[in-house]
Amino acid sequence: DIIQIILITFCMIFILYEYQKAQGSTDKVLNLADYPETSERDAKWLRLVQKGVKYEAIAIDYSLTLGTVQNRLNKIYHILETGDRIGFLSLYSNAKIVFQK
Repeated sequence: DIIQIILITFCMIFILYEYQKAQGSTDKVLNLADYPETSERDAKWLRLVQKGVKYEAIAIDYSLTLGTVQNRLNKIYHILETGDRIGFLSLYSNAKIVFQK
């Protein structure tokens, strides 16, 4: 009986821990103003990337070509040393992105 209680308790703690982790913490802040090569627009684009917006939609919203958006975002990923969109999202998916000087 005691082993079952311990096992159930452990499972409940594990589930609560995983739930908390999945909720994510917005304690992490990415201030793009800390990177001289970035702008307020870059912060807006990264927030859109966080929300899952496609590059094509960003290009349409800003009346730019898809290539322009791809090139700029790739440059931003390089500046942030995340490599690409997947690397960026793995590090900053729950971060608050700001541009505050």
